[in-house]
Amino acid sequence: MNTLDRFARLRAALADVDAHLVVIGAGRDATAAIVNLLAEEGARRVALTNEPLLYELALPDALYDAKLERIDPPAMNASWDDINAWREALARADAGLTSAFGIAEETGSMLLPPLAPDQRAVSLLPLHHIAVLRAGQIAPDVGRLVERWADGGDTDGSAVFVTGPSRTADIEKELVLGAHGPQRVTVVVLDD
Repeated sequence: MNTLDRFARLRAALADVDAHLVVIGAGRDATAAIVNLLAEEGARRVALTNEPLLYELALPDALYDAKLERIDPPAMNASWDDINAWREALARADAGLTSAFGIAEETGSMLLPPLAPDQRAVSLLPLHHIAVLRAGQIAPDVGRLVERWADGGDTDGSAVFVTGPSRTADIEKELVLGAHGPQRVTVVVLDD
């Protein structure tokens, strides 16, 4: 299957779960495109994890340059008060930027590896979760994604699968998005 077909399949899978795909082609400034996406959403407060891809793209500096409030993870030796203050700030964030170990094109499910301290919360507490991945991180299905993680990923701790925005239909059997997590999920794939 060629790259365009894979993107089309992933886009359809994400649309089925009310999530969105943005593909940033080779030669485009990925950092600027992500900052523009945040601006289009009206984001003012942005949380991010300390994952290498986000720093490789210089997103922390770009958020500062764009005059966006940046919510950084607490230090590894942070006190409980600092961690709780960080979680409260996350709950007020407009967007959370993460990466992921990979994504399954068949379902749009992302595998988020364990991060410390509690960085998984960056994908859960802000209103909009934006995950940034490279095209090579796309697996055909969940089974192959798990195989890749087992073969080469950091499997210490608990990984989580994220498939679209939070949803529940508990109350009066009406679907509600964002009740227990983000209201919107956008997957940004760098096609380099």
